[in-house]
Amino acid sequence: MLIINDTLGTYGGSITLIERLCTWAVMNNENIKIYCNDMSNKEIVTKLNRMKVVIECFDTYDSNALATHIHEDLKQGDIQIVSFILNNYLSIEAVKKRLDLDFVNVIYSIHPATFYKGTGVKDGAFKSLILKRYKKTVQRINDNGAIIFMDQDNIESAEKYYGFLFNSPTVIRALPMICTPLGENELSSKISSSYEKKIIFTSCRADFPFKGYLFGLIEDFAEIAHSNQDVKLCIVCSGDQDDVQKVKDKIHSYGENIRSRIEFHDWIKYEDLLELMSQAYLYIGMGTGVLEAAIKYLPSIAVRYNTYDNLADCILCDRPDYVVAEDRCESKARLLIEKLLSLDLVGYGQISKKCFEEVAKIYDIRYFFECIKGLEKKKSYLTAIDVFIHSINTVLNSLKRKKRYDVSNIKYEGGK
Repeated sequence: MLIINDTLGTYGGSITLIERLCTWAVMNNENIKIYCNDMSNKEIVTKLNRMKVVIECFDTYDSNALATHIHEDLKQGDIQIVSFILNNYLSIEAVKKRLDLDFVNVIYSIHPATFYKGTGVKDGAFKSLILKRYKKTVQRINDNGAIIFMDQDNIESAEKYYGFLFNSPTVIRALPMICTPLGENELSSKISSSYEKKIIFTSCRADFPFKGYLFGLIEDFAEIAHSNQDVKLCIVCSGDQDDVQKVKDKIHSYGENIRSRIEFHDWIKYEDLLELMSQAYLYIGMGTGVLEAAIKYLPSIAVRYNTYDNLADCILCDRPDYVVAEDRCESKARLLIEKLLSLDLVGYGQISKKCFEEVAKIYDIRYFFECIKGLEKKKSYLTAIDVFIHSINTVLNSLKRKKRYDVSNIKYEGGK
């Protein structure tokens, strides 16, 4: 049985990943359940309940509670637990160590900062001590084959942060996507419809400067719109309302001719997001978004993060293993957008099909499940010091934990 150990209390990429994993598992009669400490995202909880996915909500940082749930599941047979956050993973591993259990426990790194520790520490000596301690732990996790990286960028990010190179080959398993090809008639209709609408689409969390490309995209659209009277821009952006307001202010800094051609949405349901996306001409963004778009036969452009410029150097089908542009990228994404907008219907259809085909080769969700099933169950490799440090860290985090993206702060469309 596959167990996902994460929260159901946020919105974002990890939640959509959980939904995809559960959807595919249910469709293919794979046993799957969720451990979580928060169920405040009612949208995903409702969907999982509808699929009859078992959700066990408890304090996942309480080692005794965690041990009880793991023991009950082991009675049913072998289990594989997947976490997306280092602390969650270490909590499971600490239980394995304390109770001398053996089962598959892995961390799937879906964010460049997955292994960052001590980022909020100001004292240089204390931070150095933290980095030294966790550097050893992260290396050991990798040496034991318990890390699955989403891509090479995540590997390099961890190595750069700790100033080391991993001691042994790392495991990469691309972000799993449900890739369902369309029939010829349906595909032809979809491509024709998207070609006629000329909508540039993007979606992201209001997290700046990490996703500051959005401001550069609005500037690029304003320039493109002057020579392309039919083109429109659709933005879906939710999260911290102060940051969302900055995006709205950027849009309203332009005249009516530009402003009227930009459609803006705060938070919307995932199904509505995908419906809007499917109608677009092209997608521009990073991470899961470019993949979601590509498997809907949209030409997609992956941009660079941590910049307020809109930078990209290729269309996704040319480098499908890169869901963000490289740090050194200085090329203007506007040139790629203009290239795609200049295509005739035949050329547009060819790019659309290629985006789907190239993404499916790498990201089909079947490969992720095959990877997890192929892992060897092991006893814990943590030292007593590792367990002690993690216990202290857990207590400290419980005292200062804040929900940066508390769903109660999200403004829903229609004022709900």
